[in-house]
Amino acid sequence: MRSSFLRLPDLRFSFLRYSMIGGIGFVADLGLLALLTHGGFLPPLVARLGSIFGALMLTWTLHRGYTFGTASRRRFAEWCRYLATKSVGAGINYVVYSVLVLTVPAVGIYGAMAGGSLVAWLANYFGARHFVFPASAE
Repeated sequence: MRSSFLRLPDLRFSFLRYSMIGGIGFVADLGLLALLTHGGFLPPLVARLGSIFGALMLTWTLHRGYTFGTASRRRFAEWCRYLATKSVGAGINYVVYSVLVLTVPAVGIYGAMAGGSLVAWLANYFGARHFVFPASAE
Protein backbone atom coordinates (compact mmCIF):
# COMPACT_ATOMS: atom_id res chain seq x y z
CA MET A 1 0.00 0.00 0.00
CA ARG A 2 2.73 2.41 0.94
CA SER A 3 4.76 1.76 -2.22
CA SER A 4 1.75 2.69 -4.41
CA PHE A 5 1.42 5.93 -2.51
CA LEU A 6 5.10 6.72 -3.05
CA ARG A 7 4.83 6.16 -6.80
CA LEU A 8 2.10 8.75 -7.38
CA PRO A 9 4.35 11.81 -6.99
CA ASP A 10 6.77 10.35 -9.55
CA LEU A 11 3.96 10.18 -12.11
CA ARG A 12 2.80 13.68 -11.27
CA PHE A 13 6.28 15.19 -11.45
CA SER A 14 7.06 13.22 -14.60
CA PHE A 15 3.89 14.65 -16.14
CA LEU A 16 4.95 18.13 -15.04
CA ARG A 17 8.40 17.70 -16.61
CA TYR A 18 6.78 16.22 -19.71
CA SER A 19 4.44 19.20 -19.96
CA MET A 20 7.24 21.74 -19.45
CA ILE A 21 9.31 20.17 -22.23
CA GLY A 22 6.15 19.97 -24.32
CA GLY A 23 5.82 23.73 -23.80
CA ILE A 24 9.37 24.21 -25.07
CA GLY A 25 8.50 22.01 -28.05
CA PHE A 26 5.34 24.05 -28.64
CA VAL A 27 7.36 27.28 -28.78
CA ALA A 28 9.88 25.68 -31.16
CA ASP A 29 7.01 24.33 -33.27
CA LEU A 30 5.41 27.78 -33.40
CA GLY A 31 8.73 29.41 -34.32
CA LEU A 32 9.39 26.90 -37.08
CA LEU A 33 5.88 27.30 -38.45
CA ALA A 34 6.30 31.09 -38.50
CA LEU A 35 9.71 30.78 -40.16
CA LEU A 36 8.50 28.32 -42.80
CA THR A 37 5.36 30.30 -43.68
CA HIS A 38 6.93 33.77 -43.50
CA GLY A 39 6.59 35.56 -46.80
CA GLY A 40 4.80 32.63 -48.39
CA PHE A 41 7.92 30.43 -48.31
CA LEU A 42 5.76 27.33 -47.79
CA PRO A 43 1.99 26.93 -47.67
CA PRO A 44 0.64 26.38 -44.13
CA LEU A 45 -0.23 22.69 -44.57
CA VAL A 46 3.24 21.83 -45.88
CA ALA A 47 5.05 24.05 -43.36
CA ARG A 48 3.21 22.33 -40.51
CA LEU A 49 4.79 18.98 -41.44
CA GLY A 50 8.25 20.51 -41.07
CA SER A 51 7.47 22.30 -37.83
CA ILE A 52 6.05 19.12 -36.26
CA PHE A 53 9.14 17.13 -37.22
CA GLY A 54 11.50 19.80 -35.88
CA ALA A 55 9.63 19.93 -32.58
CA LEU A 56 9.75 16.11 -32.36
CA MET A 57 13.54 16.15 -32.70
CA LEU A 58 13.89 18.72 -29.94
CA THR A 59 11.45 17.10 -27.52
CA TRP A 60 12.95 13.62 -27.98
CA THR A 61 16.34 14.99 -27.00
CA LEU A 62 14.95 16.80 -23.97
CA HIS A 63 12.64 14.00 -22.83
CA ARG A 64 15.35 11.37 -22.95
CA GLY A 65 17.58 13.50 -20.74
CA TYR A 66 15.19 15.24 -18.36
CA THR A 67 11.70 13.79 -18.28
CA PHE A 68 12.20 10.05 -18.19
CA GLY A 69 15.84 9.95 -17.14
CA THR A 70 16.32 6.26 -17.91
CA ALA A 71 16.86 6.65 -21.61
CA SER A 72 18.20 3.63 -23.43
CA ARG A 73 21.73 3.56 -24.74
CA ARG A 74 20.26 2.27 -28.00
CA ARG A 75 19.40 5.73 -29.31
CA PHE A 76 18.33 4.76 -32.81
CA ALA A 77 15.89 2.12 -31.54
CA GLU A 78 14.58 4.59 -28.97
CA TRP A 79 14.22 7.30 -31.63
CA CYS A 80 12.27 4.85 -33.83
CA ARG A 81 9.92 4.01 -30.93
CA TYR A 82 9.55 7.72 -30.15
CA LEU A 83 8.80 8.57 -33.76
CA ALA A 84 6.32 5.68 -34.07
CA THR A 85 4.53 6.70 -30.88
CA LYS A 86 4.57 10.39 -31.66
CA SER A 87 3.32 9.74 -35.18
CA VAL A 88 -0.09 8.98 -33.67
CA GLY A 89 -0.09 12.28 -31.78
CA ALA A 90 1.39 14.13 -34.75
CA GLY A 91 -1.33 12.69 -36.97
CA ILE A 92 -4.02 13.84 -34.55
CA ASN A 93 -2.31 17.21 -34.30
CA TYR A 94 -2.03 17.61 -38.08
CA VAL A 95 -5.62 16.56 -38.77
CA VAL A 96 -7.02 19.03 -36.22
CA TYR A 97 -4.70 21.75 -37.56
CA SER A 98 -5.70 21.07 -41.18
CA VAL A 99 -9.41 20.98 -40.44
CA LEU A 100 -9.19 24.28 -38.58
CA VAL A 101 -7.06 25.97 -41.26
CA LEU A 102 -9.37 24.83 -44.04
CA THR A 103 -12.75 25.32 -42.35
CA VAL A 104 -12.26 28.09 -39.77
CA PRO A 105 -9.83 30.57 -41.36
CA ALA A 106 -10.52 33.13 -38.62
CA VAL A 107 -8.60 30.88 -36.18
CA GLY A 108 -5.42 31.44 -38.18
CA ILE A 109 -2.51 29.05 -38.53
CA TYR A 110 -1.22 29.69 -34.99
CA GLY A 111 -4.61 29.14 -33.38
CA ALA A 112 -5.03 25.98 -35.43
CA MET A 113 -1.57 24.84 -34.34
CA ALA A 114 -2.46 25.43 -30.69
CA GLY A 115 -5.71 23.49 -31.10
CA GLY A 116 -4.00 20.54 -32.72
CA SER A 117 -1.23 20.51 -30.13
CA LEU A 118 -3.69 20.54 -27.25
CA VAL A 119 -5.71 17.64 -28.63
CA ALA A 120 -2.59 15.49 -29.18
CA TRP A 121 -0.88 16.31 -25.85
CA LEU A 122 -2.24 13.51 -23.64
CA ALA A 123 -1.98 10.80 -26.29
CA ASN A 124 1.68 11.72 -26.72
CA TYR A 125 2.39 11.58 -22.98
CA PHE A 126 0.93 8.12 -22.48
CA GLY A 127 2.69 6.79 -25.57
CA ALA A 128 6.06 8.12 -24.41
CA ARG A 129 5.57 6.97 -20.83
CA HIS A 130 4.50 3.43 -21.63
CA PHE A 131 6.12 2.62 -24.98
CA VAL A 132 9.22 4.74 -25.60
CA PHE A 133 10.60 5.05 -22.05
CA PRO A 134 8.93 2.08 -20.28
CA ALA A 135 11.73 1.58 -17.74
CA SER A 136 10.88 4.89 -16.10
CA ALA A 137 7.24 3.82 -15.65
CA GLU A 138 8.20 0.88 -13.42
